[in-house]
Order: sequence, then structure tokens, then C-alpha cells
Amino acid sequence: MADKRTITQPDQLTLYPTPSVGLPVSRIDNIIAEIRNRISSRVKVQKDWWCIDLSRGEFEAFEARFKAEADYRWPKYDYFPQPGKFVLRMAGPVHNLVVAGFQNLVKRQLFIMERSNDRVTADFARGTRARRSPKIEDEYILGSRGRVQVVIGIDLEYRKEKGKEARVTVWRPRFTFEEDGGEVALEAAKTETGIFRAADGSVVDGERILRIGLKDFGYWPNCLRIDDIPGEITISFSQLHKMVQQAEQRMDRTRGQMQREKCLKRRMAQSPPQ
Repeated sequence: MADKRTITQPDQLTLYPTPSVGLPVSRIDNIIAEIRNRISSRVKVQKDWWCIDLSRGEFEAFEARFKAEADYRWPKYDYFPQPGKFVLRMAGPVHNLVVAGFQNLVKRQLFIMERSNDRVTADFARGTRARRSPKIEDEYILGSRGRVQVVIGIDLEYRKEKGKEARVTVWRPRFTFEEDGGEVALEAAKTETGIFRAADGSVVDGERILRIGLKDFGYWPNCLRIDDIPGEITISFSQLHKMVQQAEQRMDRTRGQMQREKCLKRRMAQSPPQ
């Protein structure tokens, strides 16, 4: 999270039209305009995720400007230098609830492991900490040079042609070595993917299990014999489906409550002139 700085309040911000392609406006101005529009309540955000082409030099210039103007209310962003893509993210309430729900599933099992009779498992689980989204100036796996052992993405579809389809995807680092054992390449390999909710909202492959080894929370240079650490977190597709369903139901109840409160409000009668 960036340091909090004093900037103009959202209700005082000028509404900046996002420049069209071909206009003599830098892509940095384009990004700043999009961010200011998003934190202004006068603009309806059409997409939670917004992407634009950006060179490494342009990103560094944006970072300098961002640090001078940024406020804690600014949306999160990522930069992927290999394809040259800047991604602005403003996840909605359902997405945030799903992330929180997934973390709770993991935390509950880590809590059980902390009380394991296996001392190695218990100590390792006890040392695991949640740090939210890390700030990495590259892809999570490649940018960390393989220190990130697993990346799990949950994709919620709300497009008309896909309905309520939901998918989970897992990426892991994969090293390629020469015959003499020298490291030559690192890639983010997609190791697992599957749909756990169909377009009609029903569960798919409910008994299928997503497995996260306890060793995936560490990095081998910092933990000798990490491959020998036992224990794993198991999350079924049925649990993922239930997690998403509950997040949506909670948001529906919240919207309903807000609507009822709005209907109950009545304009106060004006006092007599005297």
C-alpha cells in the first residue's frame, strides 16, 4: 500500500475524458485519467480490469508520478514487462468476498496443521503468514525468480454467453536445465485448470480436489529440505462453488437491504415559516 498523501478529494476532481487512440496524449496521461475517473463517483466503471500497452520506460515514468500523487484510495495495478501490459484492477465486492473466502479455507487447514503431532509440519504451518497481494514489478512467478511457488486464479464469468461459469487455474514455476545441470530458463507453467461452476450456476466435478502442499508456502534456499515437509491443503470444487455462491448471496442481501432502507426514507416535512 502506498504511503498516504494529501491530494484533492474525489468530489473536487476534474473529470478527465480518456484520450482516444491517435491523440497527442501520452499513455501515462491515459492511465492517470482512467484512475481519476474510477475514484470519482460521477463515473460508472464498465470493467473491473483495465489494460493498456506500456513500455518499461513509460511504466517507470508513471511510477514516479504515481508516488507523487498516489493516495490509499487508488486502485491496485500490475505491470508485465514481457508483453508490455499495464493492468489496472478494481475488484468488485463479490471478487473481494471470494478472495477472503479462499483465504479462510486455507487458514482453517493451516490452523489444524499447527496442532499436528508432526513437529516439522506444526512449526512450518505456524510460521506461515498472509501478506495479501505482493508488489511485484513483473509476473508473479517470473518476477520473483521462482520464489513464488504457486499462483491460483479464480475466474468468475458474467458475460452473457458464459453465464455464471467459474474456473480455477494453477500456475507453478518450471525450470529448464541443460544436460550438465546448468539452469537455462524459468517459465510459469499452467499445471491445472478446471471449471467448478457451470453457466447455469450448478456445481461441476464437485469431488475434484485442488491440492496445495505445505511446502508451497516456502522457498528452498530459505528452508533446507523443504521437499521433505509433509502436509497439504485440500480444497474441493464443491467448496469453491459454495464459496462463490455465498459471496453472491451476501451481496444480493446487502443490495436488498440498501434498497429497503432507501424506500423507507421519507423527506422530512418543512417547518412552518414562524
